[in-house]
This record gives sequence, structure tokens and C-alpha cells, in this order.
Amino acid sequence: MMNKAHFETLKTLQEKAKYLLTLEITTKLEIVELTPVLKAYIGEVGLPIFSEGNETEEDVIKKARAWLEQKAA
Repeated sequence: MMNKAHFETLKTLQEKAKYLLTLEITTKLEIVELTPVLKAYIGEVGLPIFSEGNETEEDVIKKARAWLEQKAA
């Protein structure tokens, strides 16, 4: 579970991304422009990662992890 107080003490984008990588990434079904998509989440916090086409939950989680790894670099 995300520790909001700890997260707010992190100063850089890299530190925040590294912290988020230690947490579980899940997905939730959402509707975007009347199209059902899967969106990546960490706890109740949505990430800007959505499914495209026939992507599965696993695909979206992999995309979210890759996005966070890029931000952590």
C-alpha cells in the first residue's frame, strides 16, 4: 500500500518512480470516449497508462512498469 506521507517527502521524479516500482500495479476497467479500456493503478492512484486494442491486464501492467522504469532512470 502506498505511504502518501513518505511519497510526499521524495524530492525528484526518479525517487518517486523508484518508490512506485516497489508497489503492486493493478488495473481497473474504465470508459474513455465510450470505449472500455484497462487503466493502470497503484492502490487508488491512477497512472497515465491505458490498454490499446486487445491488450490484457498483464500487458497494461508491463507497460506501466516500463513507463515507471523509464522515469526512474
